[in-house]
Amino acid sequence: MVLKFRRDTERQRMVTNKTNKSAYTLIGDRVCVDFANTIYPQVRPGGSIATWGELLGFLCATRLVGEEQYQRLVDLEVSAAKAVGAAYRTALELRDAVREVVVAIAERRPVPGWCVEGVNRVLRFTEGYEQLLPDGEGWRLGYVEVEKRLEWLLAAIARSAAELIAEGPKAPVRKCGRPECILYFYDTSRTGKRRWCQMAVCGNRAKVAAFVRRKNQREHR
Repeated sequence: MVLKFRRDTERQRMVTNKTNKSAYTLIGDRVCVDFANTIYPQVRPGGSIATWGELLGFLCATRLVGEEQYQRLVDLEVSAAKAVGAAYRTALELRDAVREVVVAIAERRPVPGWCVEGVNRVLRFTEGYEQLLPDGEGWRLGYVEVEKRLEWLLAAIARSAAELIAEGPKAPVRKCGRPECILYFYDTSRTGKRRWCQMAVCGNRAKVAAFVRRKNQREHR
């Protein structure tokens, strides 16, 4: 039994480490937009978050957690399964809210109230206060979280979404110009006229498709 547990844990580490390294297309220019882009399965662009390990992979890929912290969090799926399950469900609920925020702003629609509440719910996990904490032989002022729960891992994403909501319809959030693509991005280009999630991918595909259409039109005249 112990041997099987060790093998399962090692297998999980190998899978999640692989996910962490290259599974995510981070083109959103805002962490909340990249988070919204993970809503589809891994075979689609953006990257998947369908397991606790994949959620941690995203957090590590976006530098919201470090490599050492990442591995400790992976192990919690066995040692703290209930807390992990609650945090993972909250992450999926937050992603649904953030996805709708991104789409609504890109389409210049009002952000639904349930999305705001979803973001606020996660932001509540970051509430806390300052107090004196031991620092060697002295003391320092430090920030203490009210709730010590794994949901704090999502705080930076919620804060990014909150800033996007506060920015409102003027936020330059756009969908990739290629109709088949499902990715969104925050346009930080100098001209403000970015069209593609990635020029090397969708931009080139759109150009090739346009070339083929023009060629077919000429041949049928």
